Amino acid sequence: MKRLAWLLATPLLASPLWAADLLQIYREAQTNDAVYAAAKGNLEAGQEKLPQARAGLLPTLGVTGNTQWNENEIRQRDGAVLAKPNFNSNGYSVSLSQPLFRWQNWVAYDQSQYLVAQAEANYVQASQDLILRTAQGPVAIPAAEVFF
Repeated sequence: MKRLAWLLATPLLASPLWAADLLQIYREAQTNDAVYAAAKGNLEAGQEKLPQARAGLLPTLGVTGNTQWNENEIRQRDGAVLAKPNFNSNGYSVSLSQPLFRWQNWVAYDQSQYLVAQAEANYVQASQDLILRTAQGPVAIPAAEVFF
């Protein structure tokens, strides 16, 4: 009786409904693996080093503005008000500066290129490790292949 129940249940266990291929498992691991997610975050942070270093080579532009309301009273010696000249003062300023040569900024730019390459290499290594961990993970033997 047990053998008959097992023979009837075996096709249900081996059905493709529960089967997952290695590529599907790898894609799920890409979305759920903490080590891979950390490597991806480190890659994105590392790729920002190049624009940050390039900013040290570019000119800086500064724009400022101000406004001030002035209320005045002009009085005579006896205290009588002669005039109330009220006016608004506005000021605007634009400045552009470009250092001619700063060696440390050029060195930082060169180093940032290496840091980006290192971040990309670490990400590729993490991807390869994820593939290896996925392939070495527990492998289920389909129930139809179990021999009595």
